[in-house]
Formats: sequence, structure tokens, C-alpha cells
Amino acid sequence: MSIRVSAHNVVRAESDRMFSDLQRDAGRINTFHHSRPPAGIDHQTVIRLSPRRGADPRRPA
Repeated sequence: MSIRVSAHNVVRAESDRMFSDLQRDAGRINTFHHSRPPAGIDHQTVIRLSPRRGADPRRPA
């Protein structure tokens, strides 16, 4: 069943999608999956840039 994503439920939808992907990678429910080597850019769970050190996140670069 698919649910329409809107501005009101985008955070919940993204959380549900990420948990679903993590559960799929672990293989089943209540199973912990840990990979020691750092993930490559193509295989990262969350992709976001880190702010520059000392940069004010409220002001554009």
C-alpha cells in the first residue's frame, strides 16, 4: 500500500523508508547489522553535506 507524501508527513515517510531499508539489509526483524568499513558514497544510508567548521548554518555560504 502506498501513501501520498506531503509536507505534513514527509518526515515520517522518510523515517519509515530508512527503517525499512535498514531492516532489509539486516535480513530480518530484531537483527543487528553492523558493517565496519566506512560506506562508499554510493552506499551511504544518509547523504548530506556537513557544514563548514565554524560556519553559521543560518547564513548561506
